[in-house]
Amino acid sequence: MDISSVTYFTIYLDDRSGQLASISASLLENDVSLRGIWGFGTSFGSAQVMCVPVDGSQFQNVARNKRWNIKEGSCFYLSGKDKTGALVDVLNKIAEKDIFIIGLDALAVEGQFGCYLWASDEDHVELSQVLGLRSALM
Repeated sequence: MDISSVTYFTIYLDDRSGQLASISASLLENDVSLRGIWGFGTSFGSAQVMCVPVDGSQFQNVARNKRWNIKEGSCFYLSGKDKTGALVDVLNKIAEKDIFIIGLDALAVEGQFGCYLWASDEDHVELSQVLGLRSALM
């Protein structure tokens, strides 16, 4: 299994029709490639779009020019050969250390899986160690 730390950006916006289309169009116009994107409503009238760009500084330039309200963060990307229970061992190691996972998004395509994993800021360093990485927050 390959594991890396990645930078993501959360865009905070009003929950209105067409917001995701507008963001996607802006990124396309500026040739910003993404590794992942998620959008969801968070509360009455509010929404978040989370993006994992290939080039973080390129994404930030677009965000600044568009005056998007963004926050930068760090999460983990796990990938490898898809098989039944591919994540069980790593999730058990995380549970044994009593690390609270705040988000997980996984998908398998053509025999490979990819998984983004988020921990709270206070658990990020310990999760990084459990995954065998040195955290950017250390």
